[in-house]
Amino acid sequence: MTSDHFEHLENSRQKLIDAIGRFDDLTLVLPHGNIGDHLIHAGTKQLLAGLPVREISVRDVPDSSGDAALVGGSGGWCRAYHGLPECLPLLETRFNRVIVLPSSFDTSVDSVKRALSSSRALIFARERVSYEQIRPLCNAALAHDCAFFFDYGPYQQVGEGVLTAFRTDQESAFQTVPAGNQDISVVCSSLDEWLSTISRHALIRTDRAHVMIAGALLGKRVEYLASSYHKLPAIADYSLRDFPVMRLPTAWAASLRTPGAPLTDSGHLRVLAKNVTAIIPPEATFLMVDDIQIGSFPLGARTRVPFLERGGIYWGAPADDETAINELERMRSDGVTFAVFPWSSFWWFDYYPKFFDHLHSKYRRVVGNDSLVVFDIGMPDKTD
Repeated sequence: MTSDHFEHLENSRQKLIDAIGRFDDLTLVLPHGNIGDHLIHAGTKQLLAGLPVREISVRDVPDSSGDAALVGGSGGWCRAYHGLPECLPLLETRFNRVIVLPSSFDTSVDSVKRALSSSRALIFARERVSYEQIRPLCNAALAHDCAFFFDYGPYQQVGEGVLTAFRTDQESAFQTVPAGNQDISVVCSSLDEWLSTISRHALIRTDRAHVMIAGALLGKRVEYLASSYHKLPAIADYSLRDFPVMRLPTAWAASLRTPGAPLTDSGHLRVLAKNVTAIIPPEATFLMVDDIQIGSFPLGARTRVPFLERGGIYWGAPADDETAINELERMRSDGVTFAVFPWSSFWWFDYYPKFFDHLHSKYRRVVGNDSLVVFDIGMPDKTD
């Protein structure tokens, strides 16, 4: 965490504490949610430490009343989940003051827009896109998601490998999920298990906001896709600029929008295995660009290494063409003699055009078909 980020976070903390003030009767209303929402709750509890707070479920609102109600932060103000807009008017009849803690909002949803337009509550957005949407409608403010106030120290550790954690609910923007997906926000039984799972990995790939946040704050590299609205890219832009967080390319996302089309196709895989073992000599070392989508197949004595890699562990897609070129040349100097691109990585040719031009201009392409492209990078050769 940089000093600028720490200062920005402390400003948010103070803004929230000042808004909450001090009440003898303070109620925290907890929305429904998954393990990611448990992280928000845990961060909120640390934010409110020392204040006299009682907690109730959103289900208990009809039977509760008091001086001030804090509505826990959430994504429950969007098309997929919009129970909170229906609850807000009731909260304002049961409590003298209502504050909605940092959340995301989609005002294209009629019920969200109506509820905010008629509300006297103080509404905190957790990113600028939501803030700009709600600012004309209500008493709006901007602060970081309360998950940023959680202490991640006990879970810090060096991780290995890739955690692919895409959502499998109605907020997903996709018809399928990547191979090996674990929707940990649904399958984990506790926040401790959820955080431990993230901390064991080096690279996190997700379309869940709090998997993204926790991964970044645990020091992981994070690659994300947007869900069905602006939440993830907006949080990344507002809160995670100083962290190794990047958006996955559009072409990668497009592969998840084909109904019933898994990223690993058994027919293509058989062709891939046959071609690779026919082209690459035994005991050779080759790099394969597959985003950890292809899985394993018999190689004999050949050695496959991922691209990018650190210590033989997949390290995600390169940030830019220059990084890709430098890593290719580094691996080549370490003894890698072939670069293999299966069909699942063909989006690289459009997304990293200078990298592809570098390969074409310096090395011989030995295979190029609908399933596979292979370059011999053992010796520079300008012929094709």
